[in-house]
Amino acid sequence: MDWTTTLRAQQDDFIQRLRSGQFLHYEIEGQHSELTIISGEKLEKLRDFCWEMAEKYKRMSSVKDVFINNLKGKLGEEVFKVRLAEYVTEVDYEKRLGGDGKVDFTLTSDPSVGIQVKARHGSIDTVRWSISSEELEKNSVLFCVWIKEDVSEAQAEYHIITAGFLPTNIIQQKLIIGNHSTSVTIKDLLYCGGLRSHLNTISDYKKCLNTLSGHSGAVNSVAISPNGKIIASGSSDKTIKIWNLTTGRNIRTLTGHSWSVFSVAISHDGKTLASGSADETIKVWNLETGELLHTILYSFTIFSVTFVPNKKLLLSGGFGKEFAFWDLEEGRFSSGPIIGVTSVSISGDGQIIANGRGDGIIQIYCPGSLGKSRTFVGHSGWISSVALSLNGQILASAGSDKTIKIWNLNTGEMLQLLTGHTDSVESVAISPDCQTLVSSSSDSTIKIWNLYTGQLLKTLSGHSGEVKSVFISPDGQIIASGSIDKTIKIWRLG
Repeated sequence: MDWTTTLRAQQDDFIQRLRSGQFLHYEIEGQHSELTIISGEKLEKLRDFCWEMAEKYKRMSSVKDVFINNLKGKLGEEVFKVRLAEYVTEVDYEKRLGGDGKVDFTLTSDPSVGIQVKARHGSIDTVRWSISSEELEKNSVLFCVWIKEDVSEAQAEYHIITAGFLPTNIIQQKLIIGNHSTSVTIKDLLYCGGLRSHLNTISDYKKCLNTLSGHSGAVNSVAISPNGKIIASGSSDKTIKIWNLTTGRNIRTLTGHSWSVFSVAISHDGKTLASGSADETIKVWNLETGELLHTILYSFTIFSVTFVPNKKLLLSGGFGKEFAFWDLEEGRFSSGPIIGVTSVSISGDGQIIANGRGDGIIQIYCPGSLGKSRTFVGHSGWISSVALSLNGQILASAGSDKTIKIWNLNTGEMLQLLTGHTDSVESVAISPDCQTLVSSSSDSTIKIWNLYTGQLLKTLSGHSGEVKSVFISPDGQIIASGSIDKTIKIWRLG
């Protein structure tokens, strides 16, 4: 049973009571009420504002239409403000062409949480509240009210019902790709008594749980241990830092590279750490003690390292060779063709390898046949990151063309093209349950997507520079991100 089940049951009860005229009514501001009455001086203030708007924009539409449309909107906003009080920002009475930028309110404690208010009149069984794709993108919640009376310049009193609310990510999951708007009925909504609690949850969800500071250069790569207790970070300051994920304490700093560390990875047993650097080496460390175990010499920059599941094998990629397998017990390696590689990923069972290249091409291999590959072409620039799902069925790729592409590995079909970042996409990660994709970008944001529908679920802001790396914890609950602002941030995903 998910968190919406109880609110949907309460909404069904509310609809039955609404039809019989029995609902909760509290006049105290800031308290939940199913009914709000607006009349007297407050209604006069609304009318005055709406007449001014009608006069100002009468050349664009009839005075009456502008007046009524504005009055409907402001009635809904006033109800929302009365019920949430100081918890949200004030009603906007600026007379701007084009409205309020598609966001009616934000939380006073968190301006990143937007709320869109919609007011409608008509039969409660047939009325629909519409919301545009732009409004869905900019807001976290849709709040709907139903006005019982006809809206006109002569009406002396309005009885307004809080019809319900709905998180915009739920609406986005049902939005048909290519459509610019959608609509909901009262049966689609959740009971408004749960609104404040949900807004608290959203605010907590979008907040950074912790910020880890200590590097003196850009954080280029982050990795979380299989037990979820340790995070490793590689930096342009030539060091790797090991942190306690829960407390944020720096456990130790590993030194030895002579240039920027571009990639870090932790083995599946949680005992070993690998780091790849611009100094043309890979170093292998004991994660628990910090002891340097091996130094592997290359003749080119290493951009990506990853461990092969359940084996003492390390996979690397960089300029010079396409990728190389390193046997950490015997010290042997085997390599692919000599073409520059920017990112490597391996499936959960170790049977599929994907690499992204600087020429925009993705190649798929099986470890037993390195000379044979399938090629995916779709990006128009440098591929910065590839990620395979644990089940080996889905591949995500990201690049300098600002896009993310989702591929079916079995058929080679591109399933989704994700757009939304405004600069190069630097890193992608797929959740362990294969339902969610996380991306980071040079636009300083992290975005969370539904892997199968391609719908954007959340945008996380907090870094002050390019976000070079994202990593999802093995339990799917935590995101770690590393940025050129020299910090690692910890976020809640689950």
